[in-house]
Amino acid sequence: MEFVGEIVPEDATEEEFGQSVELAVVLWNVALLPDDRQGEVLWRMRERANRGDDPFFAGRLHELVDLRRRRYGDDRRMVVDFRIEETKRGRMLWVTSADADKAG
Repeated sequence: MEFVGEIVPEDATEEEFGQSVELAVVLWNVALLPDDRQGEVLWRMRERANRGDDPFFAGRLHELVDLRRRRYGDDRRMVVDFRIEETKRGRMLWVTSADADKAG
């Protein structure tokens, strides 16, 4: 949830929160790829979002992947599924993961 906090706005609606979690999951997993593949995947993400020429968006994606690698570099878990629940204590994020080195 901490990594998602780097992406999601504080006043996010439920939809914005869900989209932010989806982006965080993708970026979390991208950081597990070899460096040469990361650039390719991030470029595709920018193209699909129709923001291929947006240097701020591109920089932010790379910044978030770098942040994930710095903070959680030894964590080789790949997110394979997640769900968001609204509880009495607020939003809860449930994640299913697998060891990226053993997945496949």
